[in-house]
Amino acid sequence: SGSKVFEFWKDRELEWLKFLDSSIVMVMIEQQLDFSDNYNRI
Repeated sequence: SGSKVFEFWKDRELEWLKFLDSSIVMVMIEQQLDFSDNYNRI
């Protein structure tokens, strides 16, 4: 039935959102590190 497919994608969407959240956090942390490195060099 269609509802099973919907449930499947709903679960997948949650996994993707978690994955994207963690990726964004990692990028932000890396940018912070780059910023502090540049600041220390001045």
